Amino acid sequence: LVSKICLGQAYDIISEYLKPLQVGVGVSGGAEALLHSFNRLIRRETMASEDTTLALVDFSNAFNEVNRETMLNAVRDKLPSLYPWVHFCYSIIYATTGVQQGDPLGPLLFS
Repeated sequence: LVSKICLGQAYDIISEYLKPLQVGVGVSGGAEALLHSFNRLIRRETMASEDTTLALVDFSNAFNEVNRETMLNAVRDKLPSLYPWVHFCYSIIYATTGVQQGDPLGPLLFS
C-alpha cells in the first residue's frame, strides 16, 4: 500500500524523467500505442521489402537482473523523496539483484 501511495505521489516526476524514451512506465497506454504505431509502420508498402529488418530484444527475467546498489543510487539521485522507503524495502532483503515480484514500484525501479 505504501509503495502504491509513493508511486502516485511521484507520478509527475517519473513521467518527466522517463519521457520520451520510455513508454512502459508513467505513460498511460504508452506501450500499447507504440505497438500499434509499429504495426502500422511495418504494414506500409514502402516498409515491406526484403531489405526490412526487425530486431527484438528479449528481456526475459530482466527484473531479476537489476543491480540493487545501482537502483538505489538512481532512486536517491532522481527521486529522493522515495529513497527512504525504497531503501527500507530493498536493504532488508539478502539478495543483491532484482526487484521484488509484485512490488508496485517494480516497473519504475526496473526503468
